[in-house]
Amino acid sequence: MRKLKELSEEIEKLGIAILYTDLPKSKGRHLDEDNLKVIFLDKNMSELTTVNVLLHEFEHFKKEHCFNSLASANYYYKLEAEAEKGRINYNIEHYTSSTPKEYWNTHQFLKHFDIDSRFEGYVDEEFKKLK
Repeated sequence: MRKLKELSEEIEKLGIAILYTDLPKSKGRHLDEDNLKVIFLDKNMSELTTVNVLLHEFEHFKKEHCFNSLASANYYYKLEAEAEKGRINYNIEHYTSSTPKEYWNTHQFLKHFDIDSRFEGYVDEEFKKLK
């Protein structure tokens, strides 16, 4: 997996600041307003969790997701799922390039990368595309 420092440097080169702080209600947030682009990360996470949350929040920027108070809950969940799939795709690239096909295991993959089991079908389909 790409190291946190390398990933952070790549994101910051794109004009997105990364700030570590106490986030009692979430692991990460993103802000894209008036040419200010910031990813906030909880400072109390492990490196692996931090990388995964950073990838998730970065996906929101890449997909130009915009949250506002008028957005419905369904819209919010749709954007969150899109960002999570982007993070999963990054992890699949790493996993499949460093693990022989005969050892690919969806359940181990989900557990290792801390991915919600509701994405099991998505991961299975992505693995099938690569075999």
